[in-house]
Amino acid sequence: MKQNTLHRRLSWLGLSFAAFLLLQSCSSTPSLRQPQPPAAATPPAPQEPNPRAVDLVIRGTLEELMGNYQAALLAYQEAQLYDSTSVGLYVAIATAYQRLHKIESAIKVLNQALAIDPNHRDALETLAILYEYRRDYAAALRIYERLARLAPNDPEILGRLAMLYAQTGETEKTIQGFQRLISLGQASPEVWRSLGRLYLQAKQYDKAIQTLQNWVESDPYNEEPYVEIGLIYKVKKDTTGLIEWYRQTLKDHPDFQFIREELTNLLVGLGKINEAITMFEQRVAADSSDLVQISQLGNLYLQKGDTLRARTLFEELLQRYPDDWRVYYNLGKLSYDSEKWQETARFLQKAADMNPNVPQIWIMLGQAFWRMDSLQQAEAMLERVWQLNTRNPQVWLMLGQTYFQMQQWDRAEQAAIRAHRLAPEMFFTNYLLGLVLNQQNRSEEAVPYFEMALRIDSTDVNAMGILAAIYNDLGRYARSDSLYERALQLAPDDPILQNNFSYGLAVRGIRLQEALELVNRALEKQPDNPAFLDTKGWVLYQMGRYREALEWIQKSLEIRDDSAEVWEHLGDVYEKLGQIQEAMKAWQKAYELDNQREAVLKKLNHYKN
Repeated sequence: MKQNTLHRRLSWLGLSFAAFLLLQSCSSTPSLRQPQPPAAATPPAPQEPNPRAVDLVIRGTLEELMGNYQAALLAYQEAQLYDSTSVGLYVAIATAYQRLHKIESAIKVLNQALAIDPNHRDALETLAILYEYRRDYAAALRIYERLARLAPNDPEILGRLAMLYAQTGETEKTIQGFQRLISLGQASPEVWRSLGRLYLQAKQYDKAIQTLQNWVESDPYNEEPYVEIGLIYKVKKDTTGLIEWYRQTLKDHPDFQFIREELTNLLVGLGKINEAITMFEQRVAADSSDLVQISQLGNLYLQKGDTLRARTLFEELLQRYPDDWRVYYNLGKLSYDSEKWQETARFLQKAADMNPNVPQIWIMLGQAFWRMDSLQQAEAMLERVWQLNTRNPQVWLMLGQTYFQMQQWDRAEQAAIRAHRLAPEMFFTNYLLGLVLNQQNRSEEAVPYFEMALRIDSTDVNAMGILAAIYNDLGRYARSDSLYERALQLAPDDPILQNNFSYGLAVRGIRLQEALELVNRALEKQPDNPAFLDTKGWVLYQMGRYREALEWIQKSLEIRDDSAEVWEHLGDVYEKLGQIQEAMKAWQKAYELDNQREAVLKKLNHYKN
């Protein structure tokens, strides 16, 4: 909806005439208390605007055009001393207050204007906008309802009224408002979409589909209504109906790219990748010049595991389109997925030379050089991503994961923070930031991000397991145990979850039989995992079965002997067996590996003294 501020009118009329109109528009409006003249009577002649008021309005207008809103306000207020009946002047004053962010003062002035002329459109529209800005939707609704009575067929007013009914939860009135717009032939895509979704929320699926079908009929070459109908099938969990709808849509509109991608993802997710490939092969056969479609076909071959066919297709594209960066990008990605790092660098460097503005290229180049131990080149490639300063959170996620793999924790944290700022409600931005902070032993800082990740996806066992371990270390055992138990319900055969929960119970010396069963199940899957072997040893230690504990902890150290924690456990077992000299040797080894282990130093000092 337009906002009729004074400077917009001036662009049409000229300064003097605009000021004249502003004052003239309401200077002769009768007071509400004055009797109205009979219908047949001749209306009084308009009064001439006060010349001093006109001069001040012109001055205020010039100040407003230059952005000097305080000076404009003073000029308008002085003009009001010479003409106190101009509602247009009240609106100008209110607009100046609005520009100065004095919303309450603007509202007060507009209400004064409406006391003079209750039906003044400019004053009503400006007041409604201010109420919306203040989020006083009930007050805004009252104003729009007045405007709708004055202009019952104005589509802008009816549209805003319907949106406000939706904002305040008055679904039936919202529906009526949208239907009114449709009947006036004023339905926009937003109206069709909103009405369809209202019916969808009310689970009136037939009405939702019929509404969107009407949208299709009114705009058959717009992909949006077809996507919205697909959403209804998704909500109904009617996968068969959704696939059939997408197929029929593509039959009539083969150029609808989003629908094709949706159908492809759906088929791949159902394990029907051959059907997806056939669909793209037919599309490519019909238009062999569509590089995007051909590239997607190649990627489908890759998903199927048919690397040879994908490479053949991409190499054919290279012969046909030697000057298109996307061809080199596809070949580079294929080499990247095959871990052929030199080939990856060769193809992606060519793509980057042709199009240096694709962050994913620089990230994969950085990974390739890092894998080749060319750390300086890797850093240079990744630095280009920072220079592009993209607002795509997926890019910063990729960059953060790359730095995480490279163990560059500061850079990983910076990239993860960027991703999170851009998409704070995304699961992976929270998960990655939590992971990076936890890796830096900043577990308490990591907790809110893992908690948010689980609010977004309550079934992710990785986030659940990490958060459970953090809470265990922080001594919040009830929360830790509940997370482990929930995670094991979702992934009962996950050996890491089994081991970590077992160790957490063993450290506390509780539920030891359950802990032993958990670690035994983990060892069935990974019998040579040194961490799992140590856990079993520690569970047996807590159960008082020291000879057996010694056997399992020694097995752990035979596989990996660089863990201070396991050496400390070995010393503790020897102590219980009365072999103090062996215990001292084990503790000394633990202290050499980690001189921050105060408990180990205390044990050493105890026996030395």
